[in-house]
Amino acid sequence: MLHNLNLLELQTGFTQYDLVGMAALLKLCPNLETMILEYLFKKRADESLSEELLNKPVELSMPSLKQVTMNVYTGTEDEFNFMKMLIGQGVVLEKIVFVPVQVENGKVVERSLPPVVLCRNGSQGWKCSPDLSSVRNIIESELNVD
Repeated sequence: MLHNLNLLELQTGFTQYDLVGMAALLKLCPNLETMILEYLFKKRADESLSEELLNKPVELSMPSLKQVTMNVYTGTEDEFNFMKMLIGQGVVLEKIVFVPVQVENGKVVERSLPPVVLCRNGSQGWKCSPDLSSVRNIIESELNVD
């Protein structure tokens, strides 16, 4: 067990393969309060997981985790699903910060987008700063998406 670990920085692609490994690591870190995640651009596919692990929901043990920062947030479905897992399973989680970036051909080309902060608002759920709709507008204008 890693009882003294309260800050963890990881590189991940947020794939099922990565999440299985992350879940195993988090079980060893019961006092982890802050996690910083850097998106890992993968050039090759993950090793294959057994059918059982591919279809089994990942349970993240995060009894003390208060803040997660997702650097280089690219908006993939895997990243979004991970964020939903954090919100659903983070018992004491207070804040999620994600830093959106523009990516072309697997490389970050734009870092000028403002970080987005999700904060737990007591029993009322989560609030977002800035408002996600404005961030979406910023992202779409940056990407020239119609």
